[in-house]
Amino acid sequence: MDYQEMAIEWRKIQGYLDKGGVVIICDSEVQGWVNELRNPDHWVPRSLAIDIDGNCWIARGGDDQNGADTWTLNGLANNKSPKRSLVFDAARCLPGSKCMRQS
Repeated sequence: MDYQEMAIEWRKIQGYLDKGGVVIICDSEVQGWVNELRNPDHWVPRSLAIDIDGNCWIARGGDDQNGADTWTLNGLANNKSPKRSLVFDAARCLPGSKCMRQS
């Protein structure tokens, strides 16, 4: 199962197919959903954010202790190239997430 399939499956189970936002995945586990991409410093580098269209952003820069520096569009979660290239200032922290930075 690729990351896009993982995000869609999570949306189906949780009832989030009709919502926008992004599903956050880290270390091959879904961490939850956020309504928009923001606060990359709340997530460790390598965390992924996948929207309903399969666009995939990756948290880059920084470190596990201080969180990532930015979200960058990495392509589609199924490894296809996206039609656009953007940099976002992204996702909110989910309590208890192992992929949240540790303060």
